Amino acid sequence: MKQIVLTIVLATFFVACASGDNPITPPDLTQIRIKENPGETLKYVGRIGSDFDTALDSLRKLKSIPSEIIKEPLEVLFDYDDRLFFGITYGDCGMYSDVLDTKGFYYLRSWYSSDEDNAQKEFYYYQGKKIPLTLNENKVCVSIPKTCNKTSESIQANVKVLTTIEDNTFDIFVITRSDYEKLSSLDSWGEDAKSVILTSAYFTEDNEEVYSTPYLNIKLKKEEDKDLLTSYAEKYRLRIHSQNAFMPLWYILSVTLDSEKSPMECANELFESGDFAASVADLAAANIMLNDQTFIQHITTSKIEGPSKIYDLHGRQLNVVPEHGLYIQGGKKTFCK
Repeated sequence: MKQIVLTIVLATFFVACASGDNPITPPDLTQIRIKENPGETLKYVGRIGSDFDTALDSLRKLKSIPSEIIKEPLEVLFDYDDRLFFGITYGDCGMYSDVLDTKGFYYLRSWYSSDEDNAQKEFYYYQGKKIPLTLNENKVCVSIPKTCNKTSESIQANVKVLTTIEDNTFDIFVITRSDYEKLSSLDSWGEDAKSVILTSAYFTEDNEEVYSTPYLNIKLKKEEDKDLLTSYAEKYRLRIHSQNAFMPLWYILSVTLDSEKSPMECANELFESGDFAASVADLAAANIMLNDQTFIQHITTSKIEGPSKIYDLHGRQLNVVPEHGLYIQGGKKTFCK
């Protein structure tokens, strides 16, 4: 009997020593990346269930999801255990931003940034992908509310306006950076600057010149997210201008004179939040100056010129006129029933 008790004590001692020397390390859930796209990582949120089904029930309640949910199997760079990962799509959103695993843990879609990626500071999101831009250091875009017409007149009187982007809310001028520096040296600039929103000019991967306007275009995941959009607008000091009549999940917003971040930063951060189906800064392409700010405007990668060009609402060139819905031709919005 004493021998049995001694054996148990010794075994307990050795197990305790082994546990002290080699404690079980919990999995690192903060650096899980998508296998097919290692540049994309999952942002760990926390545990919201004991397994996939209970986590899914919690997600439904958390985000008030009334519609059918589709789970998309994901292959990830994670070999700690045999848990499975699923991207969750619902409503009108075609791409997932919420991810659950079979252990009940919840993640948001995000992007991994290596040192090389950090060097690419200028970008926007299109269809869930990060699209790089190159800053045009020679030009800037100045936008002045039309109620501040004296500031607009002062700018036009003192520097050369290279391009004017037509808009109903702002006077939007493209000028050289050197001319902007000239403006900032004027005695009157201290007062004029209070009415100016400064944005950047860029080059796309196709070396096309584009200009950032004060606007950004947001697509909700579901109609009930309007209050969510309002809360973000308040946080970033954005103005909600309009809702697209034909695509009611789309809204047009703009930065204001009180906004602390650029339209590009706001659009990117709203998309990265995972709360919206899409969030795109408004970029006016130099070769298709569209005058109607009531549609979702975006850049084009087309190199074809001429008035017969046809674009979708993201500025992507179409080969034929669509049978149904909205498209842009000759700088004007057209709707086909």
